[in-house]
Amino acid sequence: MPVPVSVILPVHNGEHYFREAINSIRRQSFRDFQFIIIDDGSIDGTPNIIRKAEREDPRIVSLVNDGNRGLPAALNRAIGRAEGEYIVRMDADDVAHPDRIERQVRYMEQNPHIVASGTWAMRIDERGLPVSLWKSPIKHEEIAERLLKGRGGQVIHPTAILRTKTLREVGGYREQDWGYAEDYDLWLRLLDVGTLANLPTPLLRYRISMSRVTTANRTEQLEEVERLCNQYRTRRDLPSITVDKTYDRWCRREHFVEAALRSGFLKTAVRNWFLLRVTDLEGLKGALRLGYGVCREACCRVRRKLFTTSTCGLGEPPRP
Repeated sequence: MPVPVSVILPVHNGEHYFREAINSIRRQSFRDFQFIIIDDGSIDGTPNIIRKAEREDPRIVSLVNDGNRGLPAALNRAIGRAEGEYIVRMDADDVAHPDRIERQVRYMEQNPHIVASGTWAMRIDERGLPVSLWKSPIKHEEIAERLLKGRGGQVIHPTAILRTKTLREVGGYREQDWGYAEDYDLWLRLLDVGTLANLPTPLLRYRISMSRVTTANRTEQLEEVERLCNQYRTRRDLPSITVDKTYDRWCRREHFVEAALRSGFLKTAVRNWFLLRVTDLEGLKGALRLGYGVCREACCRVRRKLFTTSTCGLGEPPRP
């Protein structure tokens, strides 16, 4: 009897975080799924991790590509082997919430008009410390509006669940060189056949590392997003637009510190502040400014803790 869900996880040289990603899927509260892992030409310890997991869990189906064929090709190969009514995306360095699949399947069952949906995500750094909450729009109208303005990430790709039949009908992922924009291209094509949505709760820990996001591939990605967006807008008789291609903030360690401070994650801010690289006077000024912000937040927390302790000692309730 076919399983209701196929989880597809492509990986290329992902040994550092891969075990955690695999285990977060294997330990899901929803148990009845097929778990397809595609090794896209890894030359590190990834194949050994896959073989061990496959021996331990009969739900795992491993596929191996001859060489690094790229993400769209790896995903399409997995889609071709998928047996589930739904396809759940997962990346090799992220961590799924234990109830992720259960909650996403329930949402899709309750909303048969939705062809694909995602969730919010908690950004984490290389060590798994929380950085900030990534909120994507909930309703189809807002998702569509932002996509048509050339804004990617409106359905966070590794949080997505898609109806397998619909995904195959639109041709899966197009394997042209989209410059890291294969998901944006897919969301545009799905706009023509159904509804997109997002669950307003973080069901994935999305790892951001300096190796995952680079200035070079981000610039290429945005150029392709602009081209795809204007192709789609032309088909709808809409004027062309220019997509903002300014330097991506997540390519800078300073932004990790700033985002963690705004979100109240002091430990994350401190750790990433010590990882800052200062190469010139402006960089030094920026590091000192961020260091002042970190120290100020730490002092505020100490004062709040001391105040709470002192008022509790007097028999007064602590402040929330």
